[in-house]
Order: sequence, then structure tokens, then C-alpha cells
Amino acid sequence: MYLFSRVVHLAGPPAQTVPWATDMRDHVASVTGRDIALWTAMFGAPLGSFAYTMRIAGLADLDALGQTLNADAEYHTKLAAGAAFSGAPSEDSLARPLHGELGDSPPVGAVASVTTASMAGRYVDAVTWGVDVARHVESLTGSPVMVLANEFGPFGGITWIGVSPDAAAADAAADAVNADAAYVAKLEAADGLFVPGSGHRSMLVRVA
Repeated sequence: MYLFSRVVHLAGPPAQTVPWATDMRDHVASVTGRDIALWTAMFGAPLGSFAYTMRIAGLADLDALGQTLNADAEYHTKLAAGAAFSGAPSEDSLARPLHGELGDSPPVGAVASVTTASMAGRYVDAVTWGVDVARHVESLTGSPVMVLANEFGPFGGITWIGVSPDAAAADAAADAVNADAAYVAKLEAADGLFVPGSGHRSMLVRVA
């Protein structure tokens, strides 16, 4: 099982872009019969960035879904209607879980903290550290943290996704992690495991 993500960058007032993005999510979910989540980026990404996420079995599964959508005339009509909002080309990504389960999508209102970095070559050590720190954060917050290997893009890319059910829970999780000395010590222990400057964090909220 893989996590497929499509990030789109929309320009225009939220009163127009959010309904369009939500309508596309609803239509694609209806045509494909898949559980699709729509997220909007709050921090760490350009304003107007949205992410669609979906669980897939693999590339053959994704290809079959693409053929289904390409045969749907209404899908293409909706895509054309959104051309006026396009601020930049969309970006697709595929990631394989190393820790955590790809279960049902979190509820609307859930807050996801996404951290990415590129491993510097000691892959076993880096993955071991990545899973260990994810488990430690889970013990502090009571919320799941997934660790995923990026299948494409910069080689050795790894992603952590921590999800809280709502903004209040996200605040409490951040306070718990930032106050924990053991967490800070684990971050210091990562020296040499990742490419300097490759780390990036963003925060998303599920809107549909």
C-alpha cells in the first residue's frame, strides 16, 4: 500500500478556489470509489496550496484509476473550469510506509504536520532513527506518526506525518514535544544522517 498525493497551487479568492477544489475531490471520489482527502496548506507552503491524498495498491492501481478518470467527460470539464485558478503546475508524489498504518483518512478538521528530509547515505541508521523518533513522539502526544520513504523525487527522501484530530490537539502535541528534553536529544543525535538543509516542515488542515 502506498500514499499518493497531488499538490495543486491555486490563485484566487478562497471563496472560489476552496469550492472548486472540494468539488473536484467529491467528483473524483465518486467516480473512482476511493477515499480521498483534501487538505489545505497553512504553513510551510505557498498560500493557495491544496493536497489530495489517497491510498493505492501500487502503480498498476494508479494507472487503472487514471484510465477511469480519463474516460469521464465531466472530470475534464471540471479540470478546464479550474484552469483560471492555476497558479503553478500540480505535483504528484508516491510514498511507501516504513512505520505506521495507512488506514482510513483522518476526519475533516484534522491537522497534519509533515516533515521531509533526504538521507545522507547511512540509510539503515537514518531509517532506524526516523522510526525511533516517530515512536517517541507518539508516546508523548498519543497521536500516530507515520514514516514513509519517498518513491520518487530526490533519492533517499523520507517523510514523517503526524496527525492530530483538531487544532487544539495539535497545540497540545506541539507543547508536549517541545518541552521534552529526550526529544531534543534525539534531534541532536541525527547529526550526519541527513543532507544538511534538506529538512522542511509544513502544516496542513483537512477541509474535505
